[in-house]
Amino acid sequence: MMMTAATKSQEELDDKWVEELIAMTEAEVFSYRTYLNVLEAQQTALFDRDVLRLSECSRQAEKMIVEVKKASAARQEKLLELPVPARSCQELVSLQHIIPLVRQNYAIRLNSLREELIEVLGKITMSNKTTLHLLQRSLNFVNKNIQILYQEIETKDAYDVQGKHQMPKRTSTILKVA
Repeated sequence: MMMTAATKSQEELDDKWVEELIAMTEAEVFSYRTYLNVLEAQQTALFDRDVLRLSECSRQAEKMIVEVKKASAARQEKLLELPVPARSCQELVSLQHIIPLVRQNYAIRLNSLREELIEVLGKITMSNKTTLHLLQRSLNFVNKNIQILYQEIETKDAYDVQGKHQMPKRTSTILKVA
């Protein structure tokens, strides 16, 4: 079967579109991996109780969230720009839907990127759950210490020098120490 110039041109356009999609997906995976590295550094700072490093990691995480959103939005926009002849329906908004429509070599690469994306997103989810747990434990620790500092000291019945009963004074441990 002989290819016409128009068919060949359409395939090159499709190849170009797929190559751009691959590049955008690679950039997105890279952004997510960088974000994951920042989250892991943030957890280490929490373990080490390094407030300055924790603050810096939080700033970096905020910046990376912006980068991740940009990379993800760019890939989603590219998916919506799917060439009309290849578009069988409007539901083609994920790599899973695109993979069967591209050449074998591109399908292998896109599937690999899809798996990397799923893996890194799973790791980010676990990292966020771990960080949430660590922060909750830290807050509980702080709250318990504040309660200890401000809890009232139980005092026994008090008597004045003449032996008369007095109402006991209630003070907090922090006032007692001061």
